[in-house]
Amino acid sequence: MDAEPNCAICSAPNHAGCLCESERLQIALDQAESRAMDARLADIRYAQTARTTPAPDTVIRNAHYLTVNGSSPTPDTTSNSPSSV
Repeated sequence: MDAEPNCAICSAPNHAGCLCESERLQIALDQAESRAMDARLADIRYAQTARTTPAPDTVIRNAHYLTVNGSSPTPDTTSNSPSSV
């Protein structure tokens, strides 16, 4: 009696080095991970996008600044003096 079972997919003997079961297991693991993580990753992406997207009033203010001045507003970096305490 053989203690080692044949492949459940192609019925090859165990010693034949059949990869059917390991490939199917990897597919099943990928599908389970996708089912478990896709919704969570979408929520994380949405939260990060919402957090980093400028508010509409900022976009409108910058657009107005561009039409009036011809360049985007930049912070004043020319001052090298230390701030007074």
